Amino acid sequence: MVDRLNVVLVSRSGLGGKSEDMIEAIVGNLAGRPGVDLVLVSPLAEIDHDSTDQLTLLSIGAAVAVLTWDSPEQTMSDLRRIGFDGVRSPHANDPSQGSTNATQVTGRKIYAFDLRNVATVDELIDQLDRLRKVQSVKTFSLGLPSSPSSQPRKSPLSTPPQPKVVDKLVGESRSVSQDNGGRQPTENRPQSSLGDAGLDDLIDQLDDFDH
Repeated sequence: MVDRLNVVLVSRSGLGGKSEDMIEAIVGNLAGRPGVDLVLVSPLAEIDHDSTDQLTLLSIGAAVAVLTWDSPEQTMSDLRRIGFDGVRSPHANDPSQGSTNATQVTGRKIYAFDLRNVATVDELIDQLDRLRKVQSVKTFSLGLPSSPSSQPRKSPLSTPPQPKVVDKLVGESRSVSQDNGGRQPTENRPQSSLGDAGLDDLIDQLDDFDH
């Protein structure tokens, strides 16, 4: 997006000569220039309240360069009279305000130019381009990826068993139980401690008891 600077060129009758040529050159350079919105108004001292020129000025909400044939002090006074408030901001053509940091002031910034102190139109255009670039200062928010250490770690023990695995284990357990008829598997059944001879002796003793 192109950052824009509002430029108000104040006309003045009876200039003639080089001053008229300068105005024509300024209009020719700024009209349609990328990033510049040019507005032509009558002499500030002649602008009435509720006039078209006043309403045009009041519609400007951002920083503005005002090109007049008066001192910056007189320009600021005339602007306040018609309700156009702002902060006088320093630039190369207004060195008396050099102690003020234009990037830290609050409110509408007004760059007052006295065209009587401008040597050439090219010099003026260069200064306006510099001011337009001042408006291009922006703040970016850098989205940094989160650190791997900041991600919560999952404990292996906290992971529940998968349903399919549980169902499979339960099914296998039931299958073994049914195949053995509810009996303990042969390899796990306790073996008798009596041999064949011991079994015969036990039968003989039972017969003796019967007699």
